[in-house]
Amino acid sequence: MELQLCGKNVPSNHTNTYFMSSDTFVSKVLHTLAHDIPAGETISYGRLAEKVGNPKACRAVGMAMRINQVPLVVPCHRVVNSDGSLGNYMSGKGVAIKKFLLDHEGAKVET
Repeated sequence: MELQLCGKNVPSNHTNTYFMSSDTFVSKVLHTLAHDIPAGETISYGRLAEKVGNPKACRAVGMAMRINQVPLVVPCHRVVNSDGSLGNYMSGKGVAIKKFLLDHEGAKVET
């Protein structure tokens, strides 16, 4: 599966060097988010934790989102609370940006 940035495919070799070369929990989370959650879809912190093999690590997923240094490549705005509400973005300062990005992608979000 190709990653998309602004509607254009991003060759996977451009993303592999950043987070795919490590076997850490954070790398697994970022890789899964970048490759398995397409534009217009969201996933909860808990469900993402389950997908990477640690269903009780929803808070650790939140920390992985917080330290994501390439949000244009790894779309952490697609991760929402289990009830569908937006949760935080940019340490709580960017919730309006998160909503805009999700609206732009056509995702259904709770406000």
